[in-house]
Parts: sequence; structure tokens; C-alpha cells
Amino acid sequence: MQEQMASELKGKWVGPMPVARFLDTFLPTEVDDYDLPLRKESYFNELETYADENQMYEPFIRLMHRLRFLNGFKFVNTSLDKDPNTLEGMKNEPDIGIYKANVEVTDVPTQYDKLEVIWDLKGRANGVDPFEDPPEGASEEELQGFCFEPDASRCLKCRGQLGIYARTWFARQHRSHGFIVWLADPYARLIRLDRDGGIVSAKFNYRTDSLSLLEFIYRICHVDDQTRGIDTTVRLVTDEKQIALVKSKLDQWKPGKPEAHPIYEFDLPDGDSPRKVFAWTPMSEPHSLVGRATRGYAAWDPISKKVIFIKDSWRPLVPGMEKETDILRTLNQKEVRNVPKLICGDDLQGQSTLTKDFVSEPWNLGALEEDLSKRSHMRFGEDFIGQHLRTFESSKQFLQAVFDAFIAHKDAYEKCSILHRDISAGNIMLKPGGGGILNDWDLARTLSDIGTGPRQATRSGTWQYMSAKLCMDTSKTSTLQDDLESFYWVILYLVLRYMRTDITESTLSDWMAKIFDSHHTIGEESVGGDMKYIIITGGARTPFAALNVFGNPPMTSFLAKVRLHFDKWYGYFKGLDDEALTRYVEEDIPLPEAKAKVLVNTNGLALRNHAALEADFRKALAKDTWPQDDKALDYLKHATSKRKLPFQPSSSKRAKTSRGSSLGEGSSSALYATRSSASATSGRHGASRRSGNRGSSQSHQRST
Repeated sequence: MQEQMASELKGKWVGPMPVARFLDTFLPTEVDDYDLPLRKESYFNELETYADENQMYEPFIRLMHRLRFLNGFKFVNTSLDKDPNTLEGMKNEPDIGIYKANVEVTDVPTQYDKLEVIWDLKGRANGVDPFEDPPEGASEEELQGFCFEPDASRCLKCRGQLGIYARTWFARQHRSHGFIVWLADPYARLIRLDRDGGIVSAKFNYRTDSLSLLEFIYRICHVDDQTRGIDTTVRLVTDEKQIALVKSKLDQWKPGKPEAHPIYEFDLPDGDSPRKVFAWTPMSEPHSLVGRATRGYAAWDPISKKVIFIKDSWRPLVPGMEKETDILRTLNQKEVRNVPKLICGDDLQGQSTLTKDFVSEPWNLGALEEDLSKRSHMRFGEDFIGQHLRTFESSKQFLQAVFDAFIAHKDAYEKCSILHRDISAGNIMLKPGGGGILNDWDLARTLSDIGTGPRQATRSGTWQYMSAKLCMDTSKTSTLQDDLESFYWVILYLVLRYMRTDITESTLSDWMAKIFDSHHTIGEESVGGDMKYIIITGGARTPFAALNVFGNPPMTSFLAKVRLHFDKWYGYFKGLDDEALTRYVEEDIPLPEAKAKVLVNTNGLALRNHAALEADFRKALAKDTWPQDDKALDYLKHATSKRKLPFQPSSSKRAKTSRGSSLGEGSSSALYATRSSASATSGRHGASRRSGNRGSSQSHQRST
């Protein structure tokens, strides 16, 4: 787990930041020398030297509690107990935590939802530094090839551990950022983390320079909650009457341990004054430290006196990328069917990540500008709370819900020139009582904007449902046909997993893995989609050309027809590939010139627009041979092969893959438009970081 987290955060660390600059920038408050101990320069020399870190905790805490400036805070040994209310897979115990003095920790020392600062201590015997500062007086030439993130296994694990602490901490609290202190006798580093990465101070000797560490503690104890990283737009509700009311309204969405989850009041941006709504526990939680960190809540709205849905996420601030709230307003104004209605919401004022702001500083030898993505905290409310597709009561209800989402996609495309770009099983929701909604428009783009090329060096979509070509080709921008293909993969995924087919249970797990999860590495880039391509173009060579859904003729026929549309689409462009390659060989001209000579006319193809698939949906749903009460049954749960679900080849929901492919499907106006060379990998780097002036962004190899 430590190695995985270290990989997720590779290239996300900015440093080494001068300690004084760190303190003044992130904890700006005056330090009263009167409150500091007399021996402030060597205060920590009173600590004995311990080989084992476990022996350090209590003596260190006693020394801290002698300080008279703690201002209502306390240090607690959290090393022995995991937080009982943390999700499985995220349980861990930091070494020492700072809490407010009124937090009761006698029975439960580790309470991630109340931690203010985390301390990671190391003894002399295992004092591994997760980072490496350059030698004093290093030349410009030495700095150009310097690596701030050592690749040694022990260093990777140490960085991974810091990330694991922060991931759990940020999942259990509402935070914009947080501070961790790494301390390995006699050295220390101060670290500030947010949803984009971490800013790391230079290493200093806290025994001979005790003042730096004392100043950090003083400032932490004297700045306000917001400066320490608390999101003050979310507040704990203490009024018992209000708590009882909200719990009664949200009983349908109550958590597994109701007593362990308090009620919170949330601010939703709404003009001049925020709209205040109340939520209990998230319906979905982020499992990554960096990225969008999306949370979804059922919330009680006292104004409408209804339960609404809150989406809370950290959106990337990319030029040209529209806010999801603006997209939803456009869809609502154009009366797009089967999409949520926006109630209110926007970016939260003053809440954006800061890590990227410091990549160009001359002292930074870590992350490059392209490794990071500045983010803004957004929160908005919708009128709709759906159910997951896997909860369908019948296969016809399931296909109807997907069709409704398809109609939403068609309306958005035709009325608003907007492409969704993330069709997935998680983004198509069942309405209570039947029907469906297409949700999560945060990756949507206008067609004119798509024409300008990629906005980010990542593929867009959810890996399992991305088109074969998007999985294969990192230079490819999303098209209408990619989204239409994603609808096919959503349907096939849920049919295979939740309906009986002629794919036997003994082979189901392997088939699912090969179709939806499979990936491999070429050079330093992770790619996939091979089995998807084979299924679409392989005809009768695969069992999917005529997949039999037992006792379900409408679904069986529908899948065969839809697959055939994509087979013809891919076949047409394969023919164009062959024609261009023939010109390349026979006319002895450059391949780009050969491609330019090939003309495209997709007017005769069914997938040139939504019409053919819409007709297929309507014809299938009109049949009277649908089975009754064939509710979802998870056949994968009973499969014998071991398989972890869901798999993501990158650290976030957005798959990040890379590979050049043969000639991809283009537009009718130009077959082989020039592709952007932006890499679609996950922003990783090798040992050597710099090949130019420090602080500048240079191209470099990236791996997943």
C-alpha cells in the first residue's frame, strides 16, 4: 500500500522550501518571544536519543506539554490504536496527533475526524528521509540533474506512509489542506498537503535549530481554523432538535454506524448569501489524496423542504474548462431531458490548491508544472438522488434507464453542442420508480472547445467503459462515437455481471478482467482496449457476436445489433488506414501526406449520429417478450477466480493511458487531423528531474 501511494504521489512534491518562507507563507502570525522557552535554540536537546521511535513518543509529548503557548491544544500518542470509525482499507495510526484540548481521547486516542496536525516520528535506527535536499553550495549543473524524490525503496515507502496518513485524514474531515511534520532524530521537515500534492520544507536539525520547530508549533496553535486547513463552510451541528429532524429526513441514507457520524451544516454558494443545507454522511468518498476528491451527499434543504443531492469536488482550473454548474445551467435552459436540475452552487470563495503556485520558485527541485493541476473547491446542489444501475428490478427497467441517459446525451449534443465524455455505469442513475438520468457532467466539453485539442495531458473517461480507441491512443480526442461506444460497454458490463448469459461463471471473472480491466505497458506508458477491439471487430471469432442472454430475446438481439454498428464503423476506418498505407508505400510519400489524400464520407454509416442506436433502443423496449422480475444478481460475486474490482490503471477515476495507434476515426471534414502530442500518462518522472533552469517546466519521460 505504501508503494502504491508513493506512485500516486510521484511528481506531486514541491520542495525544498526554505523553512522561514514556509512558516511566513502558510502560517502568517506574529510569534511572541516572551512565550518561547529560554533555551529556544536548543530546546529539543533535552530529549534523549532513541534508536526505536516507539520510545520517543511519550518523552516528546511531555516536552511539548511544558510549552506555555499551546493555546488550547494538546499532543496525543496515537500510535497504538486505529480509528474505529475509519473505512476498512484506510485504517492506520499516525505516531502523534495534535488535538484541541477539549477533545476526549482517553478511550479512543486516534480520531481522524478531529486531528489538527499529524506527526510522523522516526528513531535513529530507522530515520529514513523521504526526500533529498541538494548539498549546500551545489552548482547549477549539479542542480539540473538533481532528484528531490529519491527512488530508493525505503524513501518511497516513507513518502507513501505520509500520503496514507493524509488520505485518511482528508477523507474523515472537511479540509482544504493539512500539515504533517516528519521528524527523524535529529532532523525535521514541515509539509503542507492539499488536493494537488505537497509542499515540503528544507530539512533542518531540530536539536541545533529548535526555534524553527517551536515557531511552527506556536503558529499552528495561534492561527485560525481556516489557516490550519479546516473547511469552515461545513460546520458540526450540535442542536439536538435539529439533529433529530435531519436524521428523520435522511433515514434512507443513514450510515452503517449512525452514532459514529455527526450531522453537518453545509454552505452552498447561492448569490450574495449561501444556502444552508444539512447532510449526514457521504454516499461516496474519495479514495485518493490528490485529484477531484468527489463526495456526494443526500442533504435536507430547509428552504425547499426536500432531500436534495450535494456534489462536492475539487475541479481542475484549466483554461477553457467550463464549470459543471455552468454546463448544467445550459442543459437546463435548453430543456435537455433526463438530466438533473441545478438548484444552486459554485466555487467556494478562497478555496483553491496552492501546491502548483510554487513550482517556478528557484528553490524547487521537485514537481514540474505539468505534474500538477491547480484546483478549486466546488459545491452545488441538484434536485435528483438516483440509485445505482446495478439495483435494477428487471432487465427492461435497466435498458430503459440507459436509454433515458442516451436521450439526455443526444439532447445535449444536438441542442447544446456538448459532449459528455464520461459515460459510465456510475454516471447513469436509476430514478425511483423507473427511468434514468445522465449525471456527472464535470468532464463535458463543447464541440467547439474539443476542436481546439486536449486541455489536460490525460484521457477523459472511466477506464472500464472507455472506447477501445481511447484506451489505445493517447493522442485521440473524444468524439461522439467514443461516447456511443461507452454506452455499449456499460450495457455489456452490467449484462455480463448481473444477468445470466452463455459466459459460464467459471470463466466470467477472466472475461470481465480481460475486457474491462486489462492493460499493459509499452515503454513507460500504460495502455489497453485490445479485447474491446477484438470483440467489436472479431465477428464470430468471439462469443460476443451472438451473446445469449438466457431467457431474454430482446436483450440478446439488441446487443448483437449494437455491436454490429461498431464493427462496421471500425471496419470503415480500417479501410481508410489501408488506403493511406498503400499510398505511403506505392507513391513513396510521407505518411501524413498519404493520410491527407484519403477522403472520408461517413454519411452512409449508422453511427454518424444518434439515430440508428435510438431506433434500436426503441425497437427493443417495444417488444413484449421481456422477462419479468429478472432483478440484478451479481454472478461475479460467485465467480471462482479472484479479481479485484474496480481496477483503475491510474490514481484517479480518469483513466490516464498512452499509445499511438493506427489511423483513428476522424471527422467528415478532415480524416487525419493533427493530433496533440500531449502525453496521456499520469505525470511521473525518472530520477533526473532538471534539464534547464531550476523552476522551469521541461519535457520529460512519464510513466504510470
